[in-house]
Amino acid sequence: MPADMIIGVENSRFFCLTAASMFGNRKVCAHRHSDEQTVRATGAKIYATDTALKVCNLVMEMTGRTVHAGLPY
Repeated sequence: MPADMIIGVENSRFFCLTAASMFGNRKVCAHRHSDEQTVRATGAKIYATDTALKVCNLVMEMTGRTVHAGLPY
C-alpha cells in the first residue's frame, strides 16, 4: 500500500510538471494557450486530485482512524 501511494503521488507530480512546462515551452506548443495545453492541465489537475483523495483514504484505513477537522484524535 505505501508503495502504491508513492507511485501515485510521483505520477501526479510528473503529470502536473509536464503540463506546466508546456505553458513555458513555445517550441513544443506555438500558441500561448492552446486546447492541448488546457486539456493536459485539466487532466493533470483531475488526476492529482483523485490521487490525493485515494492516498488520504488509504492512510486513514492504515491508521484505523477517522479524522475530523478541528477535533482531537
